[in-house]
Amino acid sequence: MQNKLQELTDRVFNEGVQKAKAEASVIVANARREADTMLQEAQRKAEAIVAEAQRKAKETSANARSEIRMASVQAVGMLKSQIESLITAKAVEPAVGELFADADFVRQLLLTTVRAYVDKGETDLTVILPKGELERLETAVAKSFADIMNKGLTVCESDAVRNGFRIEPKDGGYYISFGESDFANFFKAYVRSKTAEMLFD
Repeated sequence: MQNKLQELTDRVFNEGVQKAKAEASVIVANARREADTMLQEAQRKAEAIVAEAQRKAKETSANARSEIRMASVQAVGMLKSQIESLITAKAVEPAVGELFADADFVRQLLLTTVRAYVDKGETDLTVILPKGELERLETAVAKSFADIMNKGLTVCESDAVRNGFRIEPKDGGYYISFGESDFANFFKAYVRSKTAEMLFD
């Protein structure tokens, strides 16, 4: 009887141990499966993060290169423009300055311009001269255009005109300026393109 009881106890114990071992194996296998799944998911996320970081790095690098390229093109363009302006100013301004220092040139220019208006039938004009030039040039205008001086042509002086002269039709709306800077700007427009062609083409 004692032996049977011992045998039964041993059998129950062994079955319990085997069952526990089986359950433990299942738990370990499940844990390993879950761990593998988590590890794979973590690797997938890590690869996605690295891929996105590489994409952003390439995009940032491309944008930076594009901005640097654009900035360098603008800087070169600005430098070329400054060089053109300097050379053009050196070529044009002294020559124009000499012209406007010549009283006969200014007088002839004034008379020719007023004559062009008069020939088109426009006599209601104001000729504006620099301060101090009124007496000298008014006489020339009065002699050349004595016939229209009483028909609306007037001559006056202003601080706004530094050299040369300005003509304003009395009905307003516009004026034409014949000053040193006006002529310099006019000639610079032509000289500048040739300068750019010689320097940079």
